[in-house]
Amino acid sequence: MGVTFLGTVSCAPSPTRNVSCCCVRIDGDFFMVDCGEATQHQVLRSDVRVAKIRRILITHLHGDHLFGLPGLLCTIGNARGEEDTTPLELVGPRGLRAFARHALRLSYSHAVPLVIHELHPPPNTDDSSTPESIAHDHEHAGDQGSDAACRQAAADAAAAEAAALAAEARAFDAAIASSTPLRNEVGGEDIAAEIDRESGSWSWRVPCSDERLSSIIAAPLKHTVPYVY
Repeated sequence: MGVTFLGTVSCAPSPTRNVSCCCVRIDGDFFMVDCGEATQHQVLRSDVRVAKIRRILITHLHGDHLFGLPGLLCTIGNARGEEDTTPLELVGPRGLRAFARHALRLSYSHAVPLVIHELHPPPNTDDSSTPESIAHDHEHAGDQGSDAACRQAAADAAAAEAAALAAEARAFDAAIASSTPLRNEVGGEDIAAEIDRESGSWSWRVPCSDERLSSIIAAPLKHTVPYVY
């Protein structure tokens, strides 16, 4: 078993470091966490074998964590021999399935057979990283300050930003609703969160078809986009 770090910087690459990606090696197969832009270039400089990548887990939907995914999916398909028909498993938050579908379909690309699992939060979750709760925080930004005019200006700006965030949330939902399965998409589950009755915390048990892995457990962290795992 080993770990190869392919990217360790956030937001944008530097001359010496790429954006987020790492691979865990188990018995010659690789399990990737995040797939930032130019991940394929980093793979070429490493001991990671593209054809042996079996599962890719995306922590959240910021571009520096998944912009490299569409191209890598196509390369994996080209690198595998005809005898290797094992589907590649993708795991990530709600929206990952639509991202992969739209990116591959609109670019007329054909990738490796895919199983795409999405991790869904409990219903009516009060999470400060959702667009709705971020909008709520901005709506109250105008409560601070001593000058009435300043408070009104802050409140107006917050209301405009809240409206923009709400519109983005609706567009996000529309993009998901408009996505349809790819020709090479062979399965996937919407995985409901498990809630701990004592602490109120929640997590997911990711389906694990590989007997070499006892389990994969994900849990949420607060961020500027919903649900980091």
